[in-house]
Amino acid sequence: MDEWKAFNYIPMLSVNIQFAAVFAVFLAVQVLYSWHLHTKYSSSLGKTKLKRFHLMMIPFSIGMALEVVGFAGRIINHYDLQSLAGFIIQAVCILLGPTFMAATIYMSFGEIVKTLDASHHSVVPIAKLTKIFVGGDLLSLTLQSTGGSLTTNDSKMLYNIGEKIILGGLFVQLIFFGVFVLCVLSFYVKCSNSPTKSAAMNSARSSIIQNWKIHVISLVVASLLILGRSVYRVIEFLQGANGILISDEKYLFLLDSHLVASAALHMIVFYTPSMLCYTEKENMKSSTIRTDQKFSVPETEPVSV
Repeated sequence: MDEWKAFNYIPMLSVNIQFAAVFAVFLAVQVLYSWHLHTKYSSSLGKTKLKRFHLMMIPFSIGMALEVVGFAGRIINHYDLQSLAGFIIQAVCILLGPTFMAATIYMSFGEIVKTLDASHHSVVPIAKLTKIFVGGDLLSLTLQSTGGSLTTNDSKMLYNIGEKIILGGLFVQLIFFGVFVLCVLSFYVKCSNSPTKSAAMNSARSSIIQNWKIHVISLVVASLLILGRSVYRVIEFLQGANGILISDEKYLFLLDSHLVASAALHMIVFYTPSMLCYTEKENMKSSTIRTDQKFSVPETEPVSV
């Protein structure tokens, strides 16, 4: 009887180390930027809003940490193909990492809509938007994690059941991500054609990297990258344990890791709270101006100097 092996190949040491390092750097940059953001805007924004920004990025940080641990598991299997622990670590962590990233994307869009005071442009009511999509993300996460745990079992029957559950989780993710992208694009078109005062002010006064349109487009790009990765995973599981995709490591790097890393880079470079905080400060200035104008003395009356 043949001995069990984690893969039909030996995981490449150098490439797996590179991806582990990339996601570790992304995690470190995000944490440091959050600290910088808190320090820079702690005096101009309320503690509640800042706290919400930090909470919004927790799923992203978890996703990055899972990717790092997942590739560490693959490094373990490079040295020991019979390591069940390494196989379980990489299978579960790399599978679930993007699902946590999705939660941050959903919450980021909700914050953009609220800050631009553009709830009426959202297809899904803003009060329910985050709950609906994050709820779908949690369902996908639950199915994938449950299925992932079953695929590490020695029983072939449980393994097959686990694969089907994972497929169900991936299909849930595909559906919710697809609908989400359509909602974001609809919002972009409506808010561009009929901008709110906050949106118009942001477009006129902000830099390119702080422009709300750039942030919305970035969310769409990140979503499409993760969506593409989910399509790859669906095809991989449909092909089964002996399929072409799962039998060659290059597909994991090209159609999973590269896409997820690109999505993470978008989310870091166009870090939503930066734009939101800037807009909030400008809103405060604008509000002050409007208040002054409201109580100004009419021109027909003499004005004392």
